[in-house]
Amino acid sequence: MFDMRYHITSLVAVFLALAVGIVLGTAIVNKGIVERQQSALVSSLRSEFGSLRERNRALQEQANHNEQFFQNMLPLLIDKRLAGKRIAVVSTSANDAVRIRPVVTRLTQAGATVSVITIARQDLGVGEPSMAVKLQKIFVREKLKGEELRQRLIAEVATQVASLAEPAFLDQLAQIGVMQITGADRLPADGIVFIAGSSPKTMIEKVQVPLLERVRRGSVIVVGAEATDVKESVVPLYQDRDISTVDNAESPIGQFSIVMALSGRAGHYGVKDTADVLAPRLESR
Repeated sequence: MFDMRYHITSLVAVFLALAVGIVLGTAIVNKGIVERQQSALVSSLRSEFGSLRERNRALQEQANHNEQFFQNMLPLLIDKRLAGKRIAVVSTSANDAVRIRPVVTRLTQAGATVSVITIARQDLGVGEPSMAVKLQKIFVREKLKGEELRQRLIAEVATQVASLAEPAFLDQLAQIGVMQITGADRLPADGIVFIAGSSPKTMIEKVQVPLLERVRRGSVIVVGAEATDVKESVVPLYQDRDISTVDNAESPIGQFSIVMALSGRAGHYGVKDTADVLAPRLESR
């Protein structure tokens, strides 16, 4: 006998099966589409990444060639720019020899005679009791200590670098370990390059800045320089004292800028936001 309930149940089962089939079929189709889209996207990204990598490699290679060319040309560009000039390079860190060496090389290629003064003690050694005693003996009649001693030292160092009134004074500081001097016989200086290097900002503020403020009062040309990769730029400190600055001293272009600034082409050169232009324009001599 025909059972309506059985018939309805069968129809429901058929429709459920059909629905399940449609859902599964759609999912399979969609999965295939998604997989194809994902595969196409991955292929596209790989291709784009490969193109970018190749473009970056080509640009880096071109930059290397340009730098090599400029480096080869630099001795010709700076030749005799500082002929007969005596230049002092001042650093406040004993760890900056590697940074200073190429700068000294360029200054020499430009015709300058170069002296290097490295202040090896924090705060000129005034804060070290044993060193302070040695420093006080240099100014034994003045009975100085603390900030007065530091200011007196800075004033005297500036005077000697710029005028060399008493050469023995710098020798004394070198003997007790306050500073290291190479080429002291090439002083007094016509120009001075202050290298920030790896010195902490406090060292720049306490020693370099007061020193450069003293020496720039005369006719000495003063330039403040640092490398591109320093942790904290001190170029603003230099600029506040109205001296020329170079923020890429490790590069041939930066070294060119240092030479040109010392030759009288004042400005703020480099690659950072504080620079006005990359380098001085090259004009015929």
